[in-house]
Amino acid sequence: MKFLKLSCTVLLATAMVVVSCSGEDGEQGLQGLQGIPGTNGLNGNANVLRYDIAIPNSFHGPDFNFNIPIDPQELPNYVIFMYLIRKVNGLVAVFPIPGTIANDDYGTYYYVESTGDATLVIYNLSDDSPEDSLAPGTYDSVRIIAIESMNGSKSSHESLKAELKAAGVDTNDYYAVAEYFGLND
Repeated sequence: MKFLKLSCTVLLATAMVVVSCSGEDGEQGLQGLQGIPGTNGLNGNANVLRYDIAIPNSFHGPDFNFNIPIDPQELPNYVIFMYLIRKVNGLVAVFPIPGTIANDDYGTYYYVESTGDATLVIYNLSDDSPEDSLAPGTYDSVRIIAIESMNGSKSSHESLKAELKAAGVDTNDYYAVAEYFGLND
């Protein structure tokens, strides 16, 4: 009796599996109701990073070495803008890198290695010589704006720069870039 009951149960289960897997698909069902809205995220842009790299008070030029805090393998996927920050009596001056500083007496530029190591260079504009006589503590930090591009190619970097230009954003003006990307100071 138990064997007969077990055999019938197995036979019924097998028949259900065979029958349920055959046949054509039915019609598409009705669209479900809209879910409740999620909570708002933080203001800003997920594709834009901002870093402030402190410059030691002892720095007097010409080279300041630092590391960009982005995974070196991801670094080619970012367009980088850098700015030199100087704070005096509660006022903040922001200078684009590359650019000029100190009444246009000195120039700045930077270069980045594939490892993420970067160097800010300050030089004398009159003869292009390295400038190593800045008053210690003149500059406070290097501000990095890293904007993720689509695929890290030169064309996508140029496309992003063209987009900013078309939107009237002067990338030499930190405040214009910050406003465009919703960065808060």
